[in-house]
Amino acid sequence: MRKIISFLFLLFITVTASSKTFRLSIEPGYGFYDLGKLHQLQEIAVNFHAGLGIKAVEEFPPFYNQSGSILWYATPNLLFGITTEFLSTGARNSAKDYSGDYKLDMLVHGILYGLETEYNFRLMPNLRYFVNLKAGKINSTLDMSEKFVVANTVLINDKDSLKDNNLFVEPSVGLRYEINKSFSISFSAGYLIDLDAYNDKIINWSGFQLKGGVAYSF
Repeated sequence: MRKIISFLFLLFITVTASSKTFRLSIEPGYGFYDLGKLHQLQEIAVNFHAGLGIKAVEEFPPFYNQSGSILWYATPNLLFGITTEFLSTGARNSAKDYSGDYKLDMLVHGILYGLETEYNFRLMPNLRYFVNLKAGKINSTLDMSEKFVVANTVLINDKDSLKDNNLFVEPSVGLRYEINKSFSISFSAGYLIDLDAYNDKIINWSGFQLKGGVAYSF
């Protein structure tokens, strides 16, 4: 018990001796997601109404994401904390002529949350490179909306949704430029690994992530 108390006391002294205790970060980015089974589902939907001339006009393209974190300085170079991120993309099947209109929208989004750790290496007085690791859970939702109208008569007007819960890890590397003692900007590249990608889950977020961000240390 005494050893534990001594360790916590030394840890407290180390933290309070540092000029910075926490770092709050906001990182918009761009993601390239696998979503292989959703691509297959979209193709099946195109073929299901064969003969209507339906085409896939959007196919889950790379899209913007938004993440944020609050990390604690265990040492001047090592940080631990929590993170969250919002991911999204979508697809559309469509056909239209003088007689009617068909449209299927498939919108998928995920809310990622978990733990994050980062280690920094100083290159220059105001420039660092870092390695970062995130791990946690992704709560995903696929919203589907299908509508088919012929001669102003609605033949199909259906909505459905599917939810998935996946585990993930995301290693990344990047550069951080310190504007002053409190503010910094960063750029990083990483790979989001969806650990449930090869199970029965239909939503697979695996893919490259590019991010730029701003952080405030206090």
